[in-house]
Amino acid sequence: MDPINHQEVSEILKLTQENNVLLKKINQRHVINSWIRVGYWVFIILISYGGYVALKPTLSSLLGVYGSAIEMKSNVEGRGVNIQDLSSLLEQFR
Repeated sequence: MDPINHQEVSEILKLTQENNVLLKKINQRHVINSWIRVGYWVFIILISYGGYVALKPTLSSLLGVYGSAIEMKSNVEGRGVNIQDLSSLLEQFR
């Protein structure tokens, strides 16, 4: 092999090895960033689910109170109860 050719080949080999090292680092960072992104979304989903589980009893009790209030209103309107009768009924509970 010619000395000039040998020098060019060794230079190309050195550049190729540097390129390979850089490509491996880029790939490693890509994999790490992908796992971070997956962890981020899992965290968001778990926080959302935890909030739902924490607020579910409160929301269901509020909906129950709202439903009973609507039912009481329809019962009062259906019977034609006088407001004074309703006031006297409320006074009994005080």
